[in-house]
Amino acid sequence: MKHTCLLVTALLLTCCGGGADNTPAPPPVPRKSRLAAFDTGGLDAGLTLPDFTDYWTLSEQRNGNSYPVKADVTDEAVMVLRLGADGAFAANSGEWVVESLPTIGRKMEALGKKFWNSEKKASAAAIILFADVGAPYVSLLELCRELVDLQVRNLWLVTRDRRDDAARLLPLKVDTDQLFREWYFLAPEEIATTLIVDADGIRPRAGGANIDLKAPLSPENARALAGATRVQFVLAADADVGRFATAANLAAPVGYVDVEPFWPVLDMPHDNEPLRVKRELVEFDDDLGIAAGMDLPTLNEYWRAVASGERLPAPVEIDDESPLLGLRVASDGRFSTRARGEPEWTMHQDDMGFIQALQRNAGEIDFDTGVGTLQLVLAVERKTSWETFLGVLEIAASSGVHRIFVVTNDVVGPTPRLLDLSLPIGGGLENAVPAKVDLTRRGIAADGNYTVKFSIDGKTHEYSGARFASSLTDWTAGRQSDPDVLLVRMPRDEPFETLFTILNATAWLGMNGIRIGG
Repeated sequence: MKHTCLLVTALLLTCCGGGADNTPAPPPVPRKSRLAAFDTGGLDAGLTLPDFTDYWTLSEQRNGNSYPVKADVTDEAVMVLRLGADGAFAANSGEWVVESLPTIGRKMEALGKKFWNSEKKASAAAIILFADVGAPYVSLLELCRELVDLQVRNLWLVTRDRRDDAARLLPLKVDTDQLFREWYFLAPEEIATTLIVDADGIRPRAGGANIDLKAPLSPENARALAGATRVQFVLAADADVGRFATAANLAAPVGYVDVEPFWPVLDMPHDNEPLRVKRELVEFDDDLGIAAGMDLPTLNEYWRAVASGERLPAPVEIDDESPLLGLRVASDGRFSTRARGEPEWTMHQDDMGFIQALQRNAGEIDFDTGVGTLQLVLAVERKTSWETFLGVLEIAASSGVHRIFVVTNDVVGPTPRLLDLSLPIGGGLENAVPAKVDLTRRGIAADGNYTVKFSIDGKTHEYSGARFASSLTDWTAGRQSDPDVLLVRMPRDEPFETLFTILNATAWLGMNGIRIGG
């Protein structure tokens, strides 16, 4: 009897699987989309992501909409940002830290340089942006403008797709080409494929009737806009990221790959301000070929400020009645000169040749001041040392030359213009109100280990890091008064082009003069 019970028990255990649950697992829920999903890693906690389901659905149908980006928050070239409903940015490096946009810009500048692509003239660095639907749209525009200045074109917005409840990365259009243009400008072929979405609806940028966008575009209206690949979103001042997502979904039937938050609205003049379509500034007519083949520094914001009526020294117009000497200074410090009437350039092996050229072309000398009428026009390559340029100024001053004009490239055009760096006669700074920029550096220039001190309004501001120009711009904007003169001091081995970085950053000070030292 005992053996019979054991046998029955064994049979029961066999039939029941030894007590284990052998019920087959339910089949996985089939995915509704094959588009690349993005692993948020929980960084979206507390946020409501913008919903782009309609856009992604049509993208998967290959209607021309963009495909999601495949990336990871741990990628070396990626900076991860968060934009909250209060408009505050935060950067993530293990935890969220609230940071200002200028601070983010400084960090992004370093990352951008690390992944610079010379062929594309833009950086391969990227930002992954977690933005709440309630975040101000204007904050997104400000970020786009900052990335244009940094020549970083990769901005990927974390979006929600209700299908599979997935997160996907939407690439936003950041037009870095605009950095080199005075006002926002598109070529005719770009205009032909661009649409604008604003309060009135959607319309071709090239002109045409508005189509209402309160509901998704009908197939008929979508066909009418066929061929467009780029949509610029010009939304109300109080719009949020959720409104941006809604507009993008409503326009999705068009089939467009470039989703562009239209940041230039931040810089557009008010209704009572005139729009300058070009810079009506004096150009430099380089008859002697002073700048030919030279790698010259670039001024942009400075000439923009001059054209807007600031007190800055205007571009110089050469006096045909006064003597002129052209001086070319190569990055290795070599000098060559040429005056009017001379058939070719003369290379000088030492300073004496340059001094003799100044003496031959001195023109009339004022015996009271010891100053002549000679116009010295310099073409100095960007990488030339600051010490070499200071040497030129010292030689000119000792030779009685004070009219010193430097050839610069205005990015609009590009157009050559002469920057007036004339030396003061007899001091002249006793009663002037100055602003001072004192730049120091540890290591080589490429390391970007700078410290800048900016003195204005009786206060001295200080910043350390590669992105010192942004700090100068911030301090310039926050000034209480306009100085009469800007005093600049830099390390003697600093590249000459750094002077122009400083002038662009401080242009809106509206100073009457620029004085430099070493």
